[in-house]
Order: sequence, then structure tokens, then C-alpha cells
Amino acid sequence: MEREGCGSDDIISLASDGGDTVVVPPRWRPGSGGAGLRVPARTERRLRAAEVALRFAACGFALAVAVLLKVNKETRDFFGLFVKVARYTDMPSLVLLVNTNLIAASYNFLQGGSCLVSTVRGRPLVSKPMACAIFFCDQVIAYVALSALAGALVAAMISKLGQAQFGWMKTVHLYKRFSMHAAVAINCALVAVVAMVVVSALSTFNLFRLYGAGEGRKI
Repeated sequence: MEREGCGSDDIISLASDGGDTVVVPPRWRPGSGGAGLRVPARTERRLRAAEVALRFAACGFALAVAVLLKVNKETRDFFGLFVKVARYTDMPSLVLLVNTNLIAASYNFLQGGSCLVSTVRGRPLVSKPMACAIFFCDQVIAYVALSALAGALVAAMISKLGQAQFGWMKTVHLYKRFSMHAAVAINCALVAVVAMVVVSALSTFNLFRLYGAGEGRKI
């Protein structure tokens, strides 16, 4: 048995029957009476690498959404009578999408950096309070980003198809370049949301494996 670090949340490496290394907190090691799932070191590294990659991917796509929409504008001259400039600020749903993705990008960048540092230092597991906090934040970010994306999709469909019952006309054909860039941004937001949903699933696993039944089951 090899001890890494010190303190209440130290990580203990144990040799399993198959020769693999499993990583568990000390209070959950066999014979301690605690609960938890013992995870092979190789699986642990792959999970952490996947989480880091997904968090940075979500950060990149969310940042792309904000940049694409902020720089997106198109000017149209209507019969020489007046000039209208289309911007993302003309649609509250796009404003919400930009702000939400900026927050999501910042959070995933910070959390991804933290995961990367902990993986490099060989301290992949966290305490229960920290796991709960990460789980809660991941869930909130994912659901808020999904809600903002849904609102932007509804607004985009109304802009494309119109809504005669409410007197809302189609506007996509009037601002084709603006609409195309907005569509690309919405697709990027969709990819970012998918990445955040997968990350939230990983954080759910990281939390509830700390409460696994028994003396620790190897997975």
C-alpha cells in the first residue's frame, strides 16, 4: 500500500487482486467500515482526461457563441427611406444566450483548469462537500445553458417561419448574412450544451460513487 499526501482527504493507492491500482479515500479503504467505489487508476485517469477535454470543449464552443453573436450585424437600406442595422441586441433571447454562454465559458475554463491541475498532481478525488458543490454548479450551468438555447431556437424559428396569428412577419430573408451567423452560433451553443450535459453526468458519478454501498466495489 502506498500513501500519497497527507490530511483528511488523502488518497490511498492499493494493489488489487488483478495487479491494477485502485484509488480510494483512506476512510473508505477496505476494513475501515466506510463506503465508496474503488476505481482502477487507469479508469480514473481516463475519466479525468475526458472531463478536462469536455470542459475545455464546452468553454471553447460557448465562447464562440458569444463572439459570433457580438460581432454579428448587418445593415439594410429600405428603399432609401431608412437604414436598419440588425444586431443580436434586437432579440432578447440572443442577449440571454450570449450572457449565459459567457458565464458557462468562464466556469468551465476555471473548473477545467482545476481538473487538469488535480490530474497532473495525482489528486483526482475530492471531498464530499467539494463534490457536492461541483455537482450543483454543473447542473445549474447545464440547465441554464439549455434553457437559453431553447429560447434562442424558438426565436430563430419565428424569425424564419413567422407567426401570422400574432402578426409577426418573417425576417430571415431580410437579413440573410445575420441569420446565417446566428444559426452557426446556435449550433455552437448546442454542442456546448451537449458537452456540459455529459460533464454534469460525470460530476454526478464522481459524487455518488463517494456514497457507494459496502466496503468498496471495484469498477
